[in-house]
Amino acid sequence: MIALGWNCRGLRNLRSVKALRELVQQWDPNIVFLSETKLNKKRDLGYTGPDYTWREDCRDVIKACWREGANLNTLGGMAKGLKHCASDLTKWNKSVFRLIPKQIQKKRRALSELVFQDKDGNRGNEVDKLRKEINELLDNKEIMWH
Repeated sequence: MIALGWNCRGLRNLRSVKALRELVQQWDPNIVFLSETKLNKKRDLGYTGPDYTWREDCRDVIKACWREGANLNTLGGMAKGLKHCASDLTKWNKSVFRLIPKQIQKKRRALSELVFQDKDGNRGNEVDKLRKEINELLDNKEIMWH
């Protein structure tokens, strides 16, 4: 995993934005952390990753970890906050993703039965719905933390 942290003290300077874009292109980080941006709107920095994550429940876990009073002004405080966040995210991960393989298996069986029973092709909408659900579960499985 590559994380890029930038204490920018303002991204109004176009040279800073250009330098940051180049770093993002060069390293292709998984996480980009910008502090003290002094911006009131987003600027295109070339980073296409999520702000936190696309899952609202994961975003809530991350926000809660950092609100709980880690001293972010020291390296020790940052390390403590990151450990706390990692611990909470591990618990969240297990509770959210542990059942996905079983859910995929169950939906695949249901899809097979449905396709077998649908000799005349009248249940296409149900088949499409199950396929979509399976694909969503497969997407979630792909991003599962190991």
